[in-house]
Amino acid sequence: MRRLLVPQQNLVKWCGLALAAAMAAASLFAIRSAAEPEPPAAQSPAPAAVLEEVLQIGDPDALQPIDLYLDFLDPNSATLIQLLGEEMRKQIEDRKLVVNLRLVGYLDPYSASASYSSRALIAMYLVTGETQTADTAWKFLRRLFDADIQPRQGALKDLSDSELADIARQIGAPESAADFIATGQDRANVDSHQIHLRNMARMSGLGGRGTPFATYRGRPFLLDPDGAWLNALVSPSSATPTTDAQEPPGGATGVNVPHQEVTPGAPITRPSVTLPPAAPAPGDGAAPAPDADPAPQDGTGPAPEDNPVSEEAPAPAAGPGE
Repeated sequence: MRRLLVPQQNLVKWCGLALAAAMAAASLFAIRSAAEPEPPAAQSPAPAAVLEEVLQIGDPDALQPIDLYLDFLDPNSATLIQLLGEEMRKQIEDRKLVVNLRLVGYLDPYSASASYSSRALIAMYLVTGETQTADTAWKFLRRLFDADIQPRQGALKDLSDSELADIARQIGAPESAADFIATGQDRANVDSHQIHLRNMARMSGLGGRGTPFATYRGRPFLLDPDGAWLNALVSPSSATPTTDAQEPPGGATGVNVPHQEVTPGAPITRPSVTLPPAAPAPGDGAAPAPDADPAPQDGTGPAPEDNPVSEEAPAPAAGPGE
């Protein structure tokens, strides 16, 4: 019996040590688990919404809001989107930027159909309204500004509604949006002419002389092709892009770069024809939502730089949504 007691005592001793070690390991694991934060939940896609003459691309609560004026036939608008469209998309999805898109159609007379800018505007509204996601809406915008898609001013052909619908399908827009674009079933709900008039009136009142044109909280700023303005917007160390300090004489802002020079070092030029006399720019606003619009004025816009027109030139054609 004596010989049997010694092993039993050792067994009890080693079992106690093993139990203590297990408890210590469990305590250490619990401490580490409490100290390590849980991985963040997957963020929902950034939204997009139709707000009368504004397409809001991104979260309305995003850190930085800008109003961006574009014409789908404008090579300078294409240059901006080709250079910075992808970076803008990332900032929109990260909730650092929301783009209040203000589309115009002042270049309609320079398209083969005399209505391309307005029809592309309507297509953009239909895609945004049907998908309600920033990613799909922004993909469609970028695709329409790609060099192999955007028609040339003065060309003998532009895109038909069926071709615009096919592009919508290719970028993943709902079939309902493509059908509306191709058939014009929902076109009555998008008054492209009024959208154009209101946005042109606002751009003119802020001193804009052509597209692309942008404002931050109601104040124009330079859209330099190197993207410094975008970095200034989303950088934690900088709250706003440069506005008044870098405005050129006459208060005009925006990029006006030749279509073929899609490079960061592309020179900035200015349109040769101006909009009506500019009204004083409004003061700084605090809300990120699009600013209220002045009463619509006439929709006459600047001629494209490479297509100057006389005073007798026809006014921009009304969009199909009239």
